[in-house]
Amino acid sequence: MTARPRPGADPAEQLARYRDWARHLEGVRADYLRRTPLYRWGFLALTAAGFACFALGTFAGIWGAGSASFVSACGLAMLRVRVWEIDVEIGEMRDEIRRLERETSKG
Repeated sequence: MTARPRPGADPAEQLARYRDWARHLEGVRADYLRRTPLYRWGFLALTAAGFACFALGTFAGIWGAGSASFVSACGLAMLRVRVWEIDVEIGEMRDEIRRLERETSKG
């Protein structure tokens, strides 16, 4: 979040809002990381079920294994990208907080 404070807004209020938002994002990130092993097991189970489709025939096995592997890989990639996005947003938020702290300490 790179939003600047509104003109005339109280810097202390903006600082408190940014700190609250940074804490919220850190909680969301921690929640994603806490659930990552569960997602990995789910994606592994989905991939295993896809390969089990070979019991129904070659075409079904190829289709099921390919689809399950693709969905699993994309799901894990999306999870990693979301955690990375949150890391970037937290970093930007911390920079904004430091900037506001400097402004409020000057004035």
